[in-house]
Amino acid sequence: MIELHDFSIGYGERTLLCEVEASIEKGKLTALIGRNGTGKSTLLRAIAGLNRRYAGRILLDGHNASDMRVAERARTLAFVTTERTRIANLKCEDVVAIGRAPYTNWIGRMQKADTEIVMRSLASV
Repeated sequence: MIELHDFSIGYGERTLLCEVEASIEKGKLTALIGRNGTGKSTLLRAIAGLNRRYAGRILLDGHNASDMRVAERARTLAFVTTERTRIANLKCEDVVAIGRAPYTNWIGRMQKADTEIVMRSLASV
């Protein structure tokens, strides 16, 4: 579950969200709808830990997001940015495998179980 408490964020002199209270239930599909520049990506980047310039609290499964280490946060949520990434010859399975990075062994290698998870994920979509 993602919870926002007294959450405010913006950039420069512009406030995008002010003192928001919200919760997003685990396992539920949630849509953020709004015009360009209204703060959708800014909010998601804050939740993912990519933008720490906000006021209030973000809780991820009951834990204060600002207290979480990067690896712990990566195992709790995934975030796909709206920015384009151009890596030549990258296959779909390679992109999905990037999501297994927080679960790889100490040298960053995927194990057989990781490969199976990637293949099941691709098959489901």
